[in-house]
Amino acid sequence: MIMKRATPINTITYMALMAALNILFALLASFVPLAGLFLVIALPLTSALVAINCDIRYYPIYFVATLGLSLLVTMQQIETTIFYIFPSLILGLAFGWLIKIKGHDILILIITSIVQLALLYVTIWLINGLFQIDFLNSLKLVLHLDAELHINTIMPAILYVISLAQTTLTYIVISPEINKMAIKHQPNAFLNIYVYLAALLLSLIIVPLGLWIPSISYMLLGPLFMVTGTSLYEFIQQQKFKPLIIASGWLIITTFLVAILFPLLDPVVSILLVTMFPFGVIILRIIDFYLPKFITRYKMKPRGRQ
Repeated sequence: MIMKRATPINTITYMALMAALNILFALLASFVPLAGLFLVIALPLTSALVAINCDIRYYPIYFVATLGLSLLVTMQQIETTIFYIFPSLILGLAFGWLIKIKGHDILILIITSIVQLALLYVTIWLINGLFQIDFLNSLKLVLHLDAELHINTIMPAILYVISLAQTTLTYIVISPEINKMAIKHQPNAFLNIYVYLAALLLSLIIVPLGLWIPSISYMLLGPLFMVTGTSLYEFIQQQKFKPLIIASGWLIITTFLVAILFPLLDPVVSILLVTMFPFGVIILRIIDFYLPKFITRYKMKPRGRQ
């Protein structure tokens, strides 16, 4: 559903329509068993459409109005608003804004999965407070991980994988619909160089951070390896085989280095040494980005004959 003219009246009307759809979905989740499983995936679509089609300054109005109406309509089952509507409003904003600025698919998934992880922690806190249920211990029992020695260290990484899976499914569902109903999503062909620079910094701090807060370091491995995989894919896409050969050699070297250094450190920290491989691959990608520009800029022009 494309809004042809973004006048204030058209914007308010459009937001009211999307808010009404959200309320309808909230009622559906309240009365239809298991409908919430589908809504968790699909509900961010309406909010993403608002973020794309409307001026972002109007989004707080849409956010407050939708949340207030949902609380009013689902007063008997307030958890519907808390666990479905509220997260979808935030996640939909993230999806819509990133699609609007033509963000790369991987960048969209990284940012939205981190947003979803934060929402998941808020949800866990609310479940613990409202229903007196220890969600994390229950999850450990379901996954048969309650006896693992370092389970609390890797739990944020497990929750991040869950968040990434959910946002990936959501993106798969809403992206084609956004192409039909809003704008043709044409993401940037390659990741922005600043993303690679941020990933390079991340690869350098994960091991030192692991000495203090290993749980955060394990969670950060997810985004780091997503960027690493993207850089390798871009080398393949551009048919640049020399960097791929160097990356393959670096993988062999880092495997031996991890094996040698592993006994010297605490096992929890030693595993984080796998970041040496992403570090090398990202360095290759940054060099590949800047080196041609450097050569073009400083290449000596041949002198003419005297």
